[in-house]
This record gives sequence, C-alpha cells and structure tokens, in this order.
Amino acid sequence: MKMFNDSDSFYYSCEADLTSSLQHQSDPSYDASLPLWRRADDNFFWNKHMLMDLIDQEIPNLDIWIVPVIQGYVQTEAVPLDATVSSPDDSMDKQKRDQYTLTLISRRSRYRAGTRYKRRGVDEDGHVANYVETEQIVSYSHHRVAFVQVRGSVPVYWSQPGYKYRPPPRLDKDAAETAVAFAKHLELEVSRYNQVSCISLVEQTGKEKVIADAFLNNILLLDSPYLTFITFDFHEYCRGMRYENVSVLIESIEDIIGKMLYCWVDKEGIICHQNGVFRINCIDCLDRTNVVQTAVAKSVLEGQFVKLGMIPPEHPLPPACRSTLQTMWANNGDTISKQYAGTSALKGDFTRTGERRFAGMMKDGMNSAN
Repeated sequence: MKMFNDSDSFYYSCEADLTSSLQHQSDPSYDASLPLWRRADDNFFWNKHMLMDLIDQEIPNLDIWIVPVIQGYVQTEAVPLDATVSSPDDSMDKQKRDQYTLTLISRRSRYRAGTRYKRRGVDEDGHVANYVETEQIVSYSHHRVAFVQVRGSVPVYWSQPGYKYRPPPRLDKDAAETAVAFAKHLELEVSRYNQVSCISLVEQTGKEKVIADAFLNNILLLDSPYLTFITFDFHEYCRGMRYENVSVLIESIEDIIGKMLYCWVDKEGIICHQNGVFRINCIDCLDRTNVVQTAVAKSVLEGQFVKLGMIPPEHPLPPACRSTLQTMWANNGDTISKQYAGTSALKGDFTRTGERRFAGMMKDGMNSAN
C-alpha cells in the first residue's frame, strides 16, 4: 500500500485500458468486449504477478477484481484554443470547440525492471532495462490523434560496476551471445511497431564509446530492412548548454517523421496508422532522451495541428500549447527518472522552458550527487 500510495508512479482505470495505446485499441484484433485484464498489454500489466492466484482460477466472476496497474506517468490537460480556427467538424458545440485536451501516458515495462547501475542492457529474452512507451494524445472535437515513442537501454550485455561517480561502462558477454539477445529485442520491437528508427544519443568518444560501437556493430550485423539507425552525439552537439542544437537532429529526421505518420481516430473509426516508432536512448535513457523525445513530440504535434486545421501550415505551436506540452514532458521526465534513478531528471529546465540556465545546472549537480 505504501508503494502504491506514496508515489506518483502507479495508475489504474476501471473503464479504460491504460496498458494499450490508442492504435492498439483501434486494431480489429482488439476485443473491447473482453474484461480489462484479458485485453491488457502483457508488457505493461505491472501487477500481473500479484494477481496470478486470481487469474489462474479462470472464474468470470473474479474479472471485476483483476484490475491492471501501470507504472509510469499520466497527465491530461485541457488547453484553450488561442485563435478561431477552421474546425474539422462544425457540428460540435461551441464549448468543446474552444479547447482541446493534451494527454501524456508513459508505461514502464514490467520486464527487466530495476534501478540504474543495478539494471543495464538486455537479458536473454530480449527485454531491456528502463523500457518505457510514451504516448501523446490530442483530443479535439470527435478527433483523437496519438503518437508513440519508446526508450530503452542499449540492447547489448553491459554493466557499470563500481562505486565511482560515473563508473565506466563495460561489455559483459561475447559478440555471439550478444547478437542473439540483440536480435530478440529488435524482433520484439519490429513485431510491435513495424518499422523501428533507433536514435542513439550515446557519446561517440570517451567512456561511452564502447557502448556506442557495440550498438552500431550489432545493427550492421542484423542488417534488417525494418531498422533505421541514427546516431547523434548529444554532448558533442550541445556543448556549452546549447541544447537548441537538438534542432539539427530533428531537421535531419523530418522525412522519417513525415512517413511515420500517427494514429488518427474519429467517430467513424481509424483514419490513419502510425507505421513505425522512434526508439530513443542515451546511457541511462533519462536526461538526453527526455530532451530529444520532447523535441520529436513537438515536431509531430505541429504536423497534427495543421492537419486538424488548428494552425496554418509553417506556423509554430500556440504559446499556451507549447508551455503545456513542455511542462507535461518535464513532469514525465522527472517521474520516469525517479523510478529508475531515484531523483528528478537532469536538464529538466530546458525541457520545461526551452532555455538552459546556470540555476538549472546547479540543480542538476545536486541531483547527480544525490
């Protein structure tokens, strides 16, 4: 009870399936008439082990007691429309036309769970540490548009032993064993999301180089048509607090973002699917990953707003939307960081405000020491 009540990390719903994305729930194979737990996504059904005694009974009367819980983060905000827009559906009432809802749902995998330094890399079944699926949903009139991104540890056998401030990473198994687990992980990803675009933010030099090289070598070895591999040495590009240079990465993947699309559902059914996913990682899949996922989310949202007729083409997001979006992603980053590392995320001031300040650096220093 203490674990569930004293943290802002666990969520459940008696009506909605929090474990499954909007796209998964819109799939013809998804049976919404089943009890919640029977259609829950096994990866994110966090309390499943605790409920096995009830599940094993196979008695329909028990279904009401089997409530899936997710670990992660959920926030939903109503945002006022900044200007009159050409609505995609003029029949809706005026009240709803004046606002839309932004929702963020993060779901942590129940496999290979554990804390930073204790849990790294991949296991024999292809599950990785700190694996989180984050879905951003816009609800406007009868329309819902959703975009999913994932983060997860570099899928090779590696660890960071020792008690230094930043112990150097090391590889733990030989290339043959690593290749098998690596392939299993990416097969799981491809089966879930179809095309997978891996964005590695690991340093290409120094201590992290051994991990960066292992990731690249295994991608080349796998040689899959379903994989795209992008490296962006975050610390090199953003040296001297120049985090706005993440725009270099976003511009270079604009084509992929355009082809990936997003899930769009209205009252008639599904309009389009998201055909692919960005799998973003740094060493911890926390701070650099938060900054880049927020930038990708913002870019996608701009495209969605244009399609929904909420902003003209080539226009930036309205200020109310931008500040809400940044706050939600910063809160999300802090909560995921607490679950894996025990403290709020670093670089949170940039995610929250779009600016990097000296006070933010000092706060990061305290969090790092903690």
